[in-house]
Parts: sequence; structure tokens; C-alpha cells
Amino acid sequence: MKSKKMLMPSVVVSLISGAMLLACQSTAEQNTAQSAPEEGTVSGHKVVVAEVLQANAYTYAKVQEGEKEYWIAVTKRQMQQGETLFYSNSLEMKNFTSKDLDKTFETVHFVEQLGKHPSAPQSGESGEHSRNKMNVTEQKVKIDLAKDGISVAELFTNKQSYAGKIVKIRGKVTKFSSAIMGRNWVHIQDGTEDSGNYDLTITTEDKAQVGDVVTFVGKVALNRDFGHGYSYEVIIESAKVEDI
Repeated sequence: MKSKKMLMPSVVVSLISGAMLLACQSTAEQNTAQSAPEEGTVSGHKVVVAEVLQANAYTYAKVQEGEKEYWIAVTKRQMQQGETLFYSNSLEMKNFTSKDLDKTFETVHFVEQLGKHPSAPQSGESGEHSRNKMNVTEQKVKIDLAKDGISVAELFTNKQSYAGKIVKIRGKVTKFSSAIMGRNWVHIQDGTEDSGNYDLTITTEDKAQVGDVVTFVGKVALNRDFGHGYSYEVIIESAKVEDI
């Protein structure tokens, strides 16, 4: 089955994850959006909405956080001036151009989660650890290997031998963030793990939806650091969707 087109910022998340390099410009915007992020309890930044701009896929808001004023972006949702909101992870973009709004933002933060109530951070979890994991929890899945493919556990266990090589891997999509740094960011799990590494990040120009079981083919890279705490021990880049 061919991959479906779908739209989402980062958050990201993507969440991916993200929009993690300074001085990076993206002009990619989509015509439709995924469902808005949950308005649950979110720890982190407390902001007050000063201005709202609605685009096709995203909602942009100028917010006040203490003495600072800056722009955030989130998958399209209703937002009111004067509203107090909370968010945790965000991906910073410099000189980001919104084609819908015909506006270039000097800086905009693509927000992964946005809520109306704060929550206490989980005990023992550092901010960097949380960002690197992208708040993706381990799922109880059991995905069969793709033909001539490898598992998440195999990749992490023998990462040095796979560095720079093209691999095939199949898993369930646990997070999808679109149009960040000119690419989409996908997290997959297949039910295997190595030393706590159960979630794999993949960059691609193709589309997939959370919950899809997808086969990707791409090149393995090690120790990729995009800044702002978004670093990856193992990542597959420029991947193509072979099957959904």
C-alpha cells in the first residue's frame, strides 16, 4: 500500500523531532493538518497568548513568558488572546517562512505538546533525557521482520557495523512530525530493544500515520547532534517507505 499524505509540524513532533538547527530556513507548509495535540497536563514553559495567526496546517501564537516575547507554532487548533498555556518540548527554527501567511519569523518554536494545565516532571527524568526520547513510551508490539531486514534491537546492538550502510527496518509508527528542516521525522518500534533502546528515529520525505506498520529503507548514521538536546545515538536518514 502506498504511503498516505498527512501533515503535522513538530512538533514535530515531532514531533521530529523536530527544526533543531540554528540559522535554518524551511518554506514547507502543508494544506491540511492532523488532529490538534491533546490539551492535557504539560510541564515546562508557562506562556500567555498575545497574538494568534491561523494558517492552513498550523496555529502561530506570539506568547509572553516572563519578560520574553516570542512565537510558537502548533498543529492547528483554537487559541485565544490572553489564554495561559503550558508546553514542554519545542524545536526552534530561525528565519522560518510561512507561505500561508506570507510571513517570515525571525524565530519560531514548534511545540510538541501544548496544554492548559501544568504537571510535575517525572521523578528522576532529566530535561535532556526527556528531549532525546521525545516523550515516546515503549509500546507492547510484536512486528515481524521485513524480508532481508533487521530489528531495532539488532541495529542498536551492532550499530558500529551498520554505520553508513543502507538498511531495511519495519516497525509501528509511534510519532510523526512533518516539514521540519525540509524533511519528516518518524519514530518506530518493533517490540525489540537493546539496553533500553526500543524507539528508532527516521528522517524521510515520505508520509506515514501514527499506528501504521511501515517498512523503511535508509542510511544509518551515528551520534547525530542537532542541538537543543536533540541528539541521536542511532538514526536512519533520507529513508524511503517501501511498504505500509
